[in-house]
Amino acid sequence: MESINKWFVYQVAEHYADFDGRVSREQFWMYVLWHFITIMVIAIVGGILDVPGLFLLASLALIIPSIAITVRRLHDTGRSGWWYLLNFVPLIGAIIVLVWLVSKGDLGPNSHGADPLVVSS
Repeated sequence: MESINKWFVYQVAEHYADFDGRVSREQFWMYVLWHFITIMVIAIVGGILDVPGLFLLASLALIIPSIAITVRRLHDTGRSGWWYLLNFVPLIGAIIVLVWLVSKGDLGPNSHGADPLVVSS
């Protein structure tokens, strides 16, 4: 249970609409994994309880932190968060953004903040 707190709850609770700074690949992809698991559990529970709006409500509640962490991941690769809008270009845009999201981040600080892999003292 500690991992869901570390990777998902912390990002949602502490960085809900935080578009500044950087996150590492590990932080981003673990958030994506826990987001997927959470949404699937909510969809299943909503289906069992016959509450179809539960999935929609959870999806809407998590859209802002999901965009925010994606923007911070783009910052880690040295790109502006505005590149997120490339997702709206059919097919090719999402592929380009996905390649950036799996790419290694900049070593050391960049214009968006300190390296998230460096432990601050």
